[in-house]
Amino acid sequence: IMKTSTFKPAWWLPTAHLQTLWPAIFRKLPDIKAYRERVELADGDFIDLDWYGDPSNPLILINHGLEGSINSHYALPLMYALNKTGFSSVFMHFRNCSEEPNRLPRAYHSGETGDIQNIIHHISDKHEKLTGTENGLAAYWDFDTNMGNTVADLTTNGNDGTLYGGASLVDSEAPVGFIPPDAPPGLR
Repeated sequence: IMKTSTFKPAWWLPTAHLQTLWPAIFRKLPDIKAYRERVELADGDFIDLDWYGDPSNPLILINHGLEGSINSHYALPLMYALNKTGFSSVFMHFRNCSEEPNRLPRAYHSGETGDIQNIIHHISDKHEKLTGTENGLAAYWDFDTNMGNTVADLTTNGNDGTLYGGASLVDSEAPVGFIPPDAPPGLR
């Protein structure tokens, strides 16, 4: 079922191309410092996470687009905006998308959900899990259940997701990585 959008672009950014280019070229990045954590995976590789905000606030996991990173034009402004509205955030770098190459010759691809599942388990050990009833969520998808090609939205918004490209859940037990003593209190 397709929903009709009520989105009205600004008169000076009428096309999707201009809306994409504008923030990449003209948006000033907020001066924030995210805390980097490296999560060691069971296969000998790693995933880098960047944390920002008050650890006692509800947490939002941010996954980037193709070849994105914390240096993408949208990453820090999104984390800053979430923090201003009472959410903390963690930005997950898919394999080979942080500042250093991964150890294994395994590339990131959007259909593989095992790394996301491992990171969700890792985060759940540190932070209270969202339920889908928090104010301001557009959607909340639980990747911790076997759902076939559909991921149910646990909010009342009805934004169910469809997985493409042979996505599947992968059983894995990622160990919790070492957390340095100078990490923010909510991560210790």
